[in-house]
Amino acid sequence: GEKAQLYMMYTGLGIGLLAKGPVIIVLAGLAMFPWLVANHGIFGLWQPLWQRMKLPSGLLLMLLIAAPWYWLAERANPGFLEYFLVGEHFQRFVDSGWRGDLYGSGHERTRGMIWIFWMLAALPWSPILVLVAARTLIRQRLSIRLEPLTLFALLWMCSPMLLFTLAGNVLPAYVLPGLPAIGLLTIKAMRAGQPGYLLLIG
Repeated sequence: GEKAQLYMMYTGLGIGLLAKGPVIIVLAGLAMFPWLVANHGIFGLWQPLWQRMKLPSGLLLMLLIAAPWYWLAERANPGFLEYFLVGEHFQRFVDSGWRGDLYGSGHERTRGMIWIFWMLAALPWSPILVLVAARTLIRQRLSIRLEPLTLFALLWMCSPMLLFTLAGNVLPAYVLPGLPAIGLLTIKAMRAGQPGYLLLIG
């Protein structure tokens, strides 16, 4: 049921905290928060967050999964939390020449390069998506109402690019969290009888 699916989501976020760190919360938030605002409005947002999405118990589950490892890592390596949370998740983002990486080196890129990485990683669907989106915008005169699943898939797909557009340190692999959403858009298009296109309008 819905409750089990929600707790699976929080379990996934906890595992994401272990695998990649707090960036997983930012990526998920960039997809979910605008979608919730679009469907509930900014003032009607808090009730579904607090009640339907089981926010308190869900966050507790997420922390129970991830927090013990963070505590043990800091205990074994004093200064780890500052390095990982501040250095890896802030300084790396704002400083393209960051020299604090203990396990590699900075990957200095032109701001916005993440979109080029996405275009290449998502081939052959990325140019089709851009063309269909442009055509739709022109035909609808910039006035589009997206079906909820389509909107969520688009936000999910774009979340890595929205996060890393202004980052100075990016790798091509940073686009990967958003790529599965293209599969959902492709399936939606095929079910609508338009194979080969990514349908944007429900």
